Amino acid sequence: VFMKGCPLRCAWCHNPESQKAEREMMFRKNRCTGCGKCFALCRFDLKNCDLCGACTVYCPANAREIVGKEYTLEEVLEEVAADKLFYQTSNGGVTFSGGECLAQPIFAVSLAKRLRERGVSVYIDTCGYAKRETLEKIIPYADRFLYDIKAIDANVHEKCTGKDNRLILDNLKFLCDMGCKVEIRYPLVK
Repeated sequence: VFMKGCPLRCAWCHNPESQKAEREMMFRKNRCTGCGKCFALCRFDLKNCDLCGACTVYCPANAREIVGKEYTLEEVLEEVAADKLFYQTSNGGVTFSGGECLAQPIFAVSLAKRLRERGVSVYIDTCGYAKRETLEKIIPYADRFLYDIKAIDANVHEKCTGKDNRLILDNLKFLCDMGCKVEIRYPLVK
């Protein structure tokens, strides 16, 4: 389950469409052929885009896409239920990711609780930049935390992500002290 919104702005982000919490127009410059159909159809300049989607329909190269859709808890549960047989036969489950899934704490905790009630395993893929209260609430429903440490050095971390890493490291220690299963991931970026 990919959620939009992330407090970090990692220089190497592999999901830039999930950084902002709101819906947005993505433009993939490498796909654009320069045909101009998107400009001919649009009532606005791109800075004032109202996300009508006309440019996405007529772009022959699929260079433009509206990303982000609101789902209710029930809609996500229905989507997840479609893969229940897969979870049962593989001993798998659902991974919350994004962006930063804990940036939507009420939704993440509610979904994790409902999935746990249905016997579905939940992994939390997180950068750790979340309120302690959010971690406390989701721990009972999380089987494992996939925890990204972007950089140990505070200056390097802030330079690469735009945020200090103190909260992230404190939260990692908290999860370990609570006996949570944590898999630390550390990106190697040139």
